Amino acid sequence: MSRTGDGKAFYYPSQDGLTGLRHAPIASHGSTLFVHIPKCGGTSILESIRAAFPESDRLELNGDQFTNKDQIAARVADRLPHASIVYGHRVFAGLGRHMRQPVRLVTVMRDPIERAISQYNYILTRPTERQIVHNALTPDHVRVPFADWLQEFPPAANHIVWMLSQVLGDGPTVFDFSLRVGTEEARLVSERLTLLTNVYFFEQSGVDAAIETLTGLPPRRENAHLRRFVDPADPLVREAAALACTLDRAVYTQAQQTFGTAPPPRPHELSVPMTPSPHSE
Repeated sequence: MSRTGDGKAFYYPSQDGLTGLRHAPIASHGSTLFVHIPKCGGTSILESIRAAFPESDRLELNGDQFTNKDQIAARVADRLPHASIVYGHRVFAGLGRHMRQPVRLVTVMRDPIERAISQYNYILTRPTERQIVHNALTPDHVRVPFADWLQEFPPAANHIVWMLSQVLGDGPTVFDFSLRVGTEEARLVSERLTLLTNVYFFEQSGVDAAIETLTGLPPRRENAHLRRFVDPADPLVREAAALACTLDRAVYTQAQQTFGTAPPPRPHELSVPMTPSPHSE
């Protein structure tokens, strides 16, 4: 499917030669659902959204108080029709049916190996209780080795699929870090990225463009200063991540192929149907 959508979409080259879709600000009509995949530049995007939109015009879904999807939907139902943008780690497909149409899905992806290593280093800079919750620290306060953490914290290795399956597919009724994704979830995400319309995909290298797209304002960059508990350049670390991140790597590659890593003749606009369908709740 190849279409111009609003007539304002075009490919742009990023500094390292990767590409992504760049659009005029897309919250000017309809509404936007931003899926914040951890360690993909989302903190900068969140800070920019908070600065660009008044609180009455945005809805942030983050934190442990947002766990059960039915409870989330009931809690925010009265705000969804009025929000130009809904964003965070706790977004899912069922929200879109209550939002202003058309609903556009925006996300930023990162090379899965780099993403997993960055998340591990990030978690280990967090307060002790958060490290334990995310399986990076044992209850006895012993650090879990990186390769073991990839196996013991289900979203660790394939967080891209874990997050996007919440929006592109049925998903469980709760956000439960003990639940694992498998080949079926990866297949669904990959398939819908290629078949559906209104998904705006950016490489992490295109975070500035994503910020401009979402807010219409110059980027605000918030960089997390991480201590390196594991070295991203260590071949053994990268090998462990590569072996564990197979689902994310497949979907990430599919997204690159679908959206193109070089400017195609015509821009692609993909999107997920955010109105009720037999496959999304």
